[in-house]
Amino acid sequence: MFVIKDAGYQLLRGRGRSLLLLAVSALLCGCIAFYMGSIISSQRALDTINQSTPAEVYVSNCEGDQLDNLNVSYARHDVLLPWMREVFTTSQGVGIFVEENRPADPFHDAFYENDTTILAVNRWEATGIQKTDFFSLAQGRDISLLEGEEGLCIVSEDYARRMGLAPGDSFTMPVCETKYNSYRSPVQLYISDMTLTVAGTFSASAATERLVDMYVPVGWFRAQVEQSSGEPFAYTSFKGYLADSMKLNEFKAVVGDYGFYQPFYLTPETERVANLSEGRSILMEDENFIKTAEKLAETVRQFTSFLLPFFLAVVCLVTLAIFLVLRGARRDMAIACSLGRPKGLVGAAQLLAALAAELAGCLLCLPVMIGLARLPAGASASICGAFLLCALAGDLLGLWLLLRFDAIALLTASKE
Repeated sequence: MFVIKDAGYQLLRGRGRSLLLLAVSALLCGCIAFYMGSIISSQRALDTINQSTPAEVYVSNCEGDQLDNLNVSYARHDVLLPWMREVFTTSQGVGIFVEENRPADPFHDAFYENDTTILAVNRWEATGIQKTDFFSLAQGRDISLLEGEEGLCIVSEDYARRMGLAPGDSFTMPVCETKYNSYRSPVQLYISDMTLTVAGTFSASAATERLVDMYVPVGWFRAQVEQSSGEPFAYTSFKGYLADSMKLNEFKAVVGDYGFYQPFYLTPETERVANLSEGRSILMEDENFIKTAEKLAETVRQFTSFLLPFFLAVVCLVTLAIFLVLRGARRDMAIACSLGRPKGLVGAAQLLAALAAELAGCLLCLPVMIGLARLPAGASASICGAFLLCALAGDLLGLWLLLRFDAIALLTASKE
């Protein structure tokens, strides 16, 4: 108890020394916060890079020059899904709304008079429309309907006007799935007469790469094809983001087992047998991810490798500060020792006083770390703890150097 009272006395009696230690402690704690904050922010960016800069995966044809109007088999689509976080897929079809233009035998007659172009999508972003503001949906409907498996459609305003349709109307028409032959030409395969309900319209001013009369959910479209025609379903485009881009190399290693190959350039000999529309190749947009991940990982590695020398430097600076700040108090310590107090108790009181000043410096830095540096509270507390450990080591070393005196010799030299 006496040591604690003596520490408080030393802390208040030497206000100048205490304030100097507080300022030095705040400065060194800030340096640790900056250093550790760099590691924390780089590691945080590395952990979230999958969200900010994910690796993109595209299915293309054998030449790698076509990302749409493909035949991507449902089997290849399905094996890729477990690797993906977000997927954007489409499938194409045509229909004949006007009854007078419908063929007598849809299984064998060509759909030359088709008046409806259909694009099946798995989410609204796959339409190519930039904003949901271009969609006008019926009450109780939202744009997520394209992710479902109901027989709903969103038609263009021009198509609705031509065909006399309004949200809530239902209609039935023969529909063909559009596939592409080996020479990239479209082929229509009759599915069945499909019944659809108009869930809304989209503006004619919505800028898209293709002119489409209606959008339908690709899940519903696939179910209709598989149930009615018996034909294997095919997607016409596939784009996705890897769920964990840090497993990029693992994905590249196994994707060949799924039936995908690297794109290659055709020669006159191979062109005769190649299917130019088959979605069998994988294209990766991973350059930005790789460069960013490598840079962040290298930053974390470099900062971490110098962590021990950095803390040793902090210990040395604390030792120097204690030695210089308390050097003027050696005479008082010598007097206490000459009066019979053990050096250990004298040093303990000075140690507690120094630690109290250093703790105050940490508490002064804490709101700055949390409020301005945006460091998590837990990380800020850890930084303060790390500094106090360094301060304790530096204080012990500095006081050991200061207390290596002979009290009588020091007092005699002072009087002379």
